[in-house]
Amino acid sequence: MRTLYVDTETSGAMQGPGGLIEIAVVDENGAILFDRLVNPMHPIDPFCIRIHGITDEMVAHAPTWDEIRPELAALLDGSHFVAHNVTFDRSVVGEAGAGILEATCTVELCR
Repeated sequence: MRTLYVDTETSGAMQGPGGLIEIAVVDENGAILFDRLVNPMHPIDPFCIRIHGITDEMVAHAPTWDEIRPELAALLDGSHFVAHNVTFDRSVVGEAGAGILEATCTVELCR
């Protein structure tokens, strides 16, 4: 089982994969396996822009969720998924995370 470290950024306008605007996946050796901006097909909440700095202009020509989902699902399949607030990040990857075998929350580890 391969350990994958995942981080997502969202639009704040909707929950789940529909709100995804950026995702990065790094393996246990620090290799970047996936790093994409995603066009959510709706405006990004200004509050979220202040947090992560990703603007509507930056995602305007990025692939959509439907375009990245197959590649992301294949990457996550059979993995140990590690994220800071894993419940949130798993909800953001939605059905692309169906094949995740194990999950670890770094927030819980820090506590």
